Amino acid sequence: MKKNLLVILGISIPFGILLSVLKNRLNIPEKQFWTYYAIFAVALAIGAYIINFIWQLSFLKKLMKISSLLYNDNNPDGYIEENEKLLKRVKSSYNRGRILMNISVGYCEKQDYRRAKEILLDIPEKHMKGIHKVLYYHNLCYYYFMLNENKQAAAIFSSNYALFQKYENNPSFGGCILVNRIHYHLSNGEIEQAKILLEEAKKKYTDPKYQHDFEALDQKLINHATS
Repeated sequence: MKKNLLVILGISIPFGILLSVLKNRLNIPEKQFWTYYAIFAVALAIGAYIINFIWQLSFLKKLMKISSLLYNDNNPDGYIEENEKLLKRVKSSYNRGRILMNISVGYCEKQDYRRAKEILLDIPEKHMKGIHKVLYYHNLCYYYFMLNENKQAAAIFSSNYALFQKYENNPSFGGCILVNRIHYHLSNGEIEQAKILLEEAKKKYTDPKYQHDFEALDQKLINHATS
């Protein structure tokens, strides 16, 4: 958006100067001059918005096509590679943040949580808005838990708990948020609460994608019981 405003200013200012010169040379009335200028400015703004909308739509289609490598083909390496290629062609800070989040997820699928965390931490938090903000903090929290950096993970979970709560029943990633919540209770020594939530999670979320996390949480509970 900032880039679009700069483009509009870059075009409208010299055009305004040109109109001003023509106004003086052709004796265009003041009112008529500003009418022409206003029409041009509105047309330019609408044109910039349409171009940006079309480009953004094209960008989203590219992301969806690349995502099939991970979610349909189970190919995290190809997913990372294609996102990195796209990253080289994208200038928008916001869109670059989205691509970096995708690359981070690719490394997560490879269970390279340290690299996944490093990539996320390179993304300016100010670019994370709406659902992407939820995913950003959820993923970062998860990576910290996977690296047994529980203090950092718990701090992120606590400070964003109100945000996470809004999406706990989301059919797409409510289960992932619940996994983090169980890890959080375990890190605080709240074993019984963790057990109850894990059993609820197993009944509620039967998608195979949660199997790895449920098994890891079961193992953590066993370790707590035997320690």
